[in-house]
Amino acid sequence: MLECLDLKKMINSVSASRVSLSGTWARYLFMLCFALVLSMVLSGCGCGRKKKPTEVELTQHGIPVAVSRMNDKEYLAALNQHREDQKVVARERNELAEKLKACAERVKAGLAVDVSEEDFKAALEKDEEWQSCKEHQDTLDQRVKDELSDARDTVRARLIKEQVDAAAYSR
Repeated sequence: MLECLDLKKMINSVSASRVSLSGTWARYLFMLCFALVLSMVLSGCGCGRKKKPTEVELTQHGIPVAVSRMNDKEYLAALNQHREDQKVVARERNELAEKLKACAERVKAGLAVDVSEEDFKAALEKDEEWQSCKEHQDTLDQRVKDELSDARDTVRARLIKEQVDAAAYSR
C-alpha cells in the first residue's frame, strides 16, 4: 500500500509540473509569435515600392538619353519579334520532325525485318519525301542560326548604345 501511495504522489507531482510547464511554454510561444508579428510589421514599413525610373532622362545639356535598355520600347519590341519568329521556326521544326519520323517508319515497314542499319539509311536516302524533308530541315536550321545571329546583333547594338548614352549622361 505504501508503494501505491508513493506512485500516486509521483503521478500528482508530474502532472502538477506539467501544468506549470505548459504555462511557461504558452508564454514563450506567445512572446515568439508577438516578436514575429512585430518584426513583419516593422520590415513592411520600410519596404515601399521603388520609384519607377523615367523612360527618358535628360543630360545637363538637354540631350535625351535612355540609360536603361529595359525602358527602350523599340528594343523590347525587337526582342519580342525575335522571340515570336523563333517560336514559329520551332513549331515548323517540330512538325517536320514528326514527318521525318513517320517517313522513317514507312520506309522501315517496307523493308525486311532483319535489315541492317546501313541498308535502312540507304533506303531512306532513296526516298523522295525523306529528301525533301531533309532539305526543308536544313533551311529551318539556317533560319534558326540567322535568327539567333540577328537577335545577338540587336542586343549587342543596344548594349553599345546604352554605354554611349551612359557616358553622355555622366558628362
